[in-house]
Amino acid sequence: MLRRPEIFGRLFVRGRTTVYAASALSGVAAGAAVSGAGMAGLVAALCLCAAGTVLLPRYVRRGIALEDALNLRTGLLLPGRAVRAAAGAGPVLAGLSVPAAASAVPGVVWLGLLLCLASAGTQAFAARLAYRGRGDRVSNAVLAYAPPLWSLALALHPATAPLGLALLAAAAGLFAVDLVRGLGSDHAARSRQRGGIGLFFGTFNPVHRTHIDIIATAIRTRGLERVYVHPTTVPKLHRDALASGELRYDHRDGMRVYARTAKADPNRNYFPTGNMFYEYEVRNELLKASIRDAGLDGVVQVLERPALYEREGFLGLARHIQSLHPGSRFHGLHGSDPGGMWVRNIFEACGRIVPYPVPRTDRISATAIRKGATGMTTPTVERFLAAVRGGQGFTFPSGLTFPSGFTDRPGDPSAPERAAPASAGPRAAATAPVPAEGDGYLRSGA
Repeated sequence: MLRRPEIFGRLFVRGRTTVYAASALSGVAAGAAVSGAGMAGLVAALCLCAAGTVLLPRYVRRGIALEDALNLRTGLLLPGRAVRAAAGAGPVLAGLSVPAAASAVPGVVWLGLLLCLASAGTQAFAARLAYRGRGDRVSNAVLAYAPPLWSLALALHPATAPLGLALLAAAAGLFAVDLVRGLGSDHAARSRQRGGIGLFFGTFNPVHRTHIDIIATAIRTRGLERVYVHPTTVPKLHRDALASGELRYDHRDGMRVYARTAKADPNRNYFPTGNMFYEYEVRNELLKASIRDAGLDGVVQVLERPALYEREGFLGLARHIQSLHPGSRFHGLHGSDPGGMWVRNIFEACGRIVPYPVPRTDRISATAIRKGATGMTTPTVERFLAAVRGGQGFTFPSGLTFPSGFTDRPGDPSAPERAAPASAGPRAAATAPVPAEGDGYLRSGA
């Protein structure tokens, strides 16, 4: 039987985003109470809070989808950030409208403008945290409405107005910094600087022709001396969700296929790049083989630092590569899809990396490949996919072998991150560390 703290813990995990929405929007009720809006204003504020608690996560998800769509077309940071700021203005202006309609609010226009800028600043900060693996974009964005709305409540009371206005101004400063950084990054992306080191990070799930074309074109147009490539292991979002029992997974066609459990937060996007993943060591071998297929193995190196990625993510990998080549110029290669723009934000956070954006206009898609599409990737990967889909084994050029008839091995103590069948429920979800190459799902050809 579950104890009471466990029950409340489960309820919070599932309703985390709703709790965040309620805590943010309660600032509207506080603002109505301190501004002298009266009983009618307070009732209106409470109704707005109740409706907003349900609607705000949906609103945020649509705003993120719009930002991603604009990023996909442009490969730039500034347009998407402008859309994020505009979308962020809606809920906070709705919060200001309640006390403004019920009582006279001095300087309401200027206060509204400052409130919008403050909301844009906290939204930018929330997105930055998500890109660094702290929280997720939806939950963070919902919670990011709390600081400006509660600061508004402070600003509406005469005794605390200076503090509230100062907090709003500080949050607006975060937006100014975000805007300047985005503008500088987009300007640097047009750079014609040549020479130096390239960095290309992603899921590569699996690697396809566009990935290889991006590398080859960057080497040619920017005169890169070396390009380091590194795939994700298990993304932190999934590691954390497995540990908390929000996700489970099975294996199908050699892939880890994730599914939500009853504990999953319905407002959270657990699968921004899909719910099917080849294991890290498999993607690593496919990358090496594809680079060899393209004749780029003399310039491109698949960096193998899974432990560093587990600790510090792509930001730690980028700083590690910078430490290997002090004084060099660095170029960050990325596509304009959500995963590519995620990496672009990490390059920006790292600093001293010139972006090399490639807007995705082709129809080549790793998602389509995972669903059975052919002709989109390199010869070795095509052979691997055909073998796995046919239940056959496959030997990589390195000598490591993917076993035939691969299924998960829940009773094998050597199988890392063992997953219980979907029917086993969330308590059987796997949480062990990601294996080193050759330690788990691949076997030595010897």
